[in-house]
Amino acid sequence: MVALFKAVHLFFHSTHLLHRFSDRAFFKAASLAIGSALSLAASAQSNNLCIASPEWGIFITDYGYADTMVDLRTEGDLNFKGREYLSGEWGNAIGYSKDATTVTPVWLEPEFRFPDWTTNSNFSVSTAISAIGTNSSGYPIYQSVISNPDLEVTITSEVLDTGVDNGVMQGMVPASAADNIEFPVVSGRFVFSQNYQYRNISGQTLSNIKIYQMLHSLSAVAALYDNRIYAGVQTGAGPFNLDATHHHDSTLIGKDNENGSFIDPTPCLSESTQLQIPAADVFHYDRLTLHTQVQPSHIDNDYYGNQGIGDNHVIFKPSVGTHINIENDNLNDTDFFDPGDADYPNEPFLGQTFGETSVGDVWVATAQQHDLGSLAVGASTSFNYLLSLKSETIDFRPTARVPVPGYVLLLTFLLFIAIAKASRTATTTIKQ
Repeated sequence: MVALFKAVHLFFHSTHLLHRFSDRAFFKAASLAIGSALSLAASAQSNNLCIASPEWGIFITDYGYADTMVDLRTEGDLNFKGREYLSGEWGNAIGYSKDATTVTPVWLEPEFRFPDWTTNSNFSVSTAISAIGTNSSGYPIYQSVISNPDLEVTITSEVLDTGVDNGVMQGMVPASAADNIEFPVVSGRFVFSQNYQYRNISGQTLSNIKIYQMLHSLSAVAALYDNRIYAGVQTGAGPFNLDATHHHDSTLIGKDNENGSFIDPTPCLSESTQLQIPAADVFHYDRLTLHTQVQPSHIDNDYYGNQGIGDNHVIFKPSVGTHINIENDNLNDTDFFDPGDADYPNEPFLGQTFGETSVGDVWVATAQQHDLGSLAVGASTSFNYLLSLKSETIDFRPTARVPVPGYVLLLTFLLFIAIAKASRTATTTIKQ
């Protein structure tokens, strides 16, 4: 049964990629059909709970990890429900020293998905993810507890509503850039918040604690870090003042210029929905931002695999990239990475001028490292991350021509003749 599941999983991910980069209707239909079946099989094997806002839903495991974040929007006659924003990684890692021994960074999540690979995690689930209450925005608060021999980690996840016409400012200019070449983007109204509480259960003091958060999106073509607080918005983001508190931004910029990849969004909805694929000439510009409250000790913007050297986005661990830098405790401190044509931010993003050659060949990721110092036996410390999203949709479909009734055409013609006659009469009167 396990072998069959893996085989179906591999076929689904293969068609999933072809769905993104091929126009063949067969692969699109196959990925949808198998994806629906696979989601049911996967849910039976592990906890992968959808935490949803009205605009998006993110599937979180017991370990705080996400591979899938789906669109839940509709715009006019277009239904984007099920379009994937992430199809990548949202994951946490930790390293520390114990009894003069260095524990190199380990991932909390044991199994990364798409591409599928087993991490170096030594954590297990103590308490599965479940709702524990409701926050001030009226959304459920979810919590899980995991542990290894040295640490107990309590992970709290929730949706925050910043209010109508609000959002969080997403930094769009590398921190090292002299000028603000492009204005920041205001995210969507709803923000995902995740809090990690790390408690020392080792029986010894843990020192040199380092935590890492990585973000990768399949459609992303550039990654950057921006730490500015933009003028005029320090008290923004609704009741939470998030622009002032969470202005250390690691942003992925992506473009979904085909039909995109789709996942059944039903687990994120209170009602069933019909999965729909919009027209191929509808484009999406997605910006995903990891926000933190504290200046990172180190940052990373790099690959998450490179097809040119044998990597793929279906199965096996990518051989290069941010995830490797995290495991080696060697983030690159690069505040901008565009493996395409490196034109951004010198040319406008909406002109589709950067990253043109990278889509489907290489993939990008971003990460932040924060140093938490030491933890005495039984002591705890916490750290909060935000994930914000902004999607701009551009509809390039030809404008539909509405049939005009015959009598309207006749009246228009008669009116034109009357105006012409009146004009000639007025001209003749003036000449006389």
